[in-house]
Amino acid sequence: MEERRINLNRKYQPLLTSKSRYIVVAGGRGSGKSFAITTALCYKAMSLQNVTILFTRYTLTNARSSIIPEFVDKITRLGWEDYFYVHPSENQIICLATGTKILFRGLKTSSGINTAALKSIPNLAIWVNDESEELVDEALFDTIDLSIRANDVHCQVWLVLNPSNIQHFIYRRFHANNGVGDVCNITHNNVTYIHTTYKGNIKHLPPEYIALAEKAKATDINFYNNIWLGHWAKLGEGLIYKDWQKIADA
Repeated sequence: MEERRINLNRKYQPLLTSKSRYIVVAGGRGSGKSFAITTALCYKAMSLQNVTILFTRYTLTNARSSIIPEFVDKITRLGWEDYFYVHPSENQIICLATGTKILFRGLKTSSGINTAALKSIPNLAIWVNDESEELVDEALFDTIDLSIRANDVHCQVWLVLNPSNIQHFIYRRFHANNGVGDVCNITHNNVTYIHTTYKGNIKHLPPEYIALAEKAKATDINFYNNIWLGHWAKLGEGLIYKDWQKIADA
């Protein structure tokens, strides 16, 4: 089987090289975050031996129809179909070459927050929380964060998000209290920041998608700055939007 390589945008390279405990991946719609995260995790699974990678969203009712296909797409693009096994019922992908597992879980289930099950995952090396703007419970974050402690491997927490507003604990904890602006690509105090926008991903976006961004820029600058450029919204700014339509991240 022919192996291939996916070249990530240079801003996403720290996903593969950073030694920070925390990586905050923020930005606007259409910036390619999902593509970069799933690609990087495939590389991680092929390089880490016998550990567990936990991929969560606040609610994740059916990983097989939502997020797992994105991973399968990257595995296929890389020519690694023989090296990965998608478990048919347990919402996990196993890297046969290394023994590393990628588990897909929702933080909130029908019976409540799934803290006990998430804390008990053995040899957990990387926690990736997608759509982290939906995680507003800092105590829950701390509980899972403290369970990331696999032996003999550098453990990390990746927070992937479209920024909401400055009341969110992620802004307070990782930006305001860490002396870091809301738009940056730096490493500071054991945190690596990755910030991208649609402008750096235009060659992969259809013209009609770009037109939505340009229309927002002309009609509602607060909406544009928050949704498309990934700035954290100030209180009372960018929180209620009129005449908008839901768009998916590219």
